Amino acid sequence: ELIARVEMLLRARRLSLELRLRKDDVEAFIHAMTHDLWAPLRTVTGFAEAMAEDQSSRLDAAGKHQLDRIQAAVRQMWDLIESLVEFSRIGRKAIKLKLVDLDGLVRLCVEEMRSDIDGQKASVEVKGELGQVEADPALLKIAIRNLISNGVKYVKPGVTPRVEIWTERHGHTV
Repeated sequence: ELIARVEMLLRARRLSLELRLRKDDVEAFIHAMTHDLWAPLRTVTGFAEAMAEDQSSRLDAAGKHQLDRIQAAVRQMWDLIESLVEFSRIGRKAIKLKLVDLDGLVRLCVEEMRSDIDGQKASVEVKGELGQVEADPALLKIAIRNLISNGVKYVKPGVTPRVEIWTERHGHTV
């Protein structure tokens, strides 16, 4: 019985070490990948902004539309990279539950995403008072931004994106 316990403890330690090494590998990969993506994205952003400032009067409607699509894709790539960075930080930070004002947090997310929402000609409507929840504010913000972003981006062709946000209370939970 003692030998079985020792073997089980050794196996648990080995698995824990393997998991820690894999976690470190994932963090290193995300760091390297995001670092490698920033430089070319900054270059594309700079060229697109320069073209918008210097050449927009020379572009026809199709050219302006294509430039708008490039800028929207660049913004989407920035968001994806920032989400990866935030996601990689989740594993390093302890989850800290606090009372979070959903109305304020959703309003902040919508304000921060306003250019993307307007760029997709989408609408985001908050229905009623959202209330407060106990959550990790940083993680909840990531989740709300991702939900709004997906709701704005992934719609059938020809459909105007519309995101409705509301809460439902079930007993003491929202």
